[in-house]
Amino acid sequence: MSSTLVVIFGIVLVISGVANADNVAERLGLDAHTHIKYDRRGLSGATAAPAGGAAAGGAAPGGGAGINVGNCPGAKGDGASDMTAVIQKAWDDACAGGQKLTIPTGIWLHGALNFKGPCPKPITIELLGTLKAKPDATSFPEMRHISLYSVSVTLTGGGTIDGNGVALQKTRKQTDKNLPDSMELMQCPDSSIEGIKFVNAKGFNLKVVQSDNFKAHGLSITCGGETLNTDGIHLARSKNVCITDCNIAVGDDCISIGDASVDVTVKNIQCGPGHGVSIGSIGRYPDEKDVRNVDISNVTFIGTSNGARIKTFHNSPAIAVSNITFSDITIKDSFNPVVIDQHYNSGFTAAGGVSKVKITGVTFRNIKGNSMSNMAVSLNCSSAAPCEGITLEGISLTYTGNNSLSKELSTNCENAKATITGSTIPMCGATGGAGGAAAAGGAAASGGAAASGGS
Repeated sequence: MSSTLVVIFGIVLVISGVANADNVAERLGLDAHTHIKYDRRGLSGATAAPAGGAAAGGAAPGGGAGINVGNCPGAKGDGASDMTAVIQKAWDDACAGGQKLTIPTGIWLHGALNFKGPCPKPITIELLGTLKAKPDATSFPEMRHISLYSVSVTLTGGGTIDGNGVALQKTRKQTDKNLPDSMELMQCPDSSIEGIKFVNAKGFNLKVVQSDNFKAHGLSITCGGETLNTDGIHLARSKNVCITDCNIAVGDDCISIGDASVDVTVKNIQCGPGHGVSIGSIGRYPDEKDVRNVDISNVTFIGTSNGARIKTFHNSPAIAVSNITFSDITIKDSFNPVVIDQHYNSGFTAAGGVSKVKITGVTFRNIKGNSMSNMAVSLNCSSAAPCEGITLEGISLTYTGNNSLSKELSTNCENAKATITGSTIPMCGATGGAGGAAAAGGAAASGGAAASGGS
């Protein structure tokens, strides 16, 4: 075969491969070349990293003098000038050279920023000032203010991510479309965020998706309990994640742990206002995967609508949630301290059956404080996949709510095999008195499920 024929044959193979990849992507609803528009979980990047991938973990991070946005042509940290192009160019240069990127003091107004790799080495972003998003949603067509994609990054410096969402949140209704999220890490392995403040989100504050070995430490996330769908930290499809020493006050889940999250540690968190710390929601989409090995400890809930919660959708795929521990939890003036809700948002779920998510091996240990709701514990499990191996140990709660008809706490177990030991809460299906007896599996107790309190 002549060299010309070899070249032509190779070109045909490449074109065929690209076409086939595009066809596969089209069947999956993906864009084979750039980001995709997916669903609320944050799966908004391609399913595989671009050629070359993210910088390998363990490489020397971009450091040295690096690139300082304040020294770039046209830079103005005055909070009024549009700095999108300046910041984007600074990132592109820092990534290409494997250098540190510094965003100095000042208020840097911006539209959509795409901090995209691959870069030759992990990149450090030192945020000293404030990255302030434009106030309108139309400036963010991909529904993210700042997108970090296919790069290992360390974000530090004590600066602020300002979603600038106050005006939009004031006029927003529950039925309105979702608003852009402040920051998303997508396929960013071995990344970390430390000491950063997130304020005034339009949508979710921080999403971490398909980013193994992620660490968040010392974050402050505030946007007010009256805001809608403003989860503090949302995690999905990531392994070996550690979230520690964070103070979160939002209008939705302080931390939500989505599908395919494995080996997750959450420790030393203050949550409130908000909807609690949740596993889920799980089972909304047909392609979801199991959640397992999640350890949540030393969390204080202050004025939240829920405390420790697991929530799954009706008509779900047959997946599993297993080996989950909530321990050393303090409840202060909060509702629904302990919740398993397998009928979550059932009024909005398409008909087709109950949840098939199997929940096993869940421990609620050393949960103390005062509940604003009579229902201290609600295990509202699925009839199609009853909960098994549920342990409630050392639950000590008092009722301080406003129900003038009853000052007693109650415990509800539906389709749940649960054991209550060393606790002041009643046995499943009873009110008042002390716990300590094993709950009958699948006992249908009165009182219904705990209120979901939103997403």
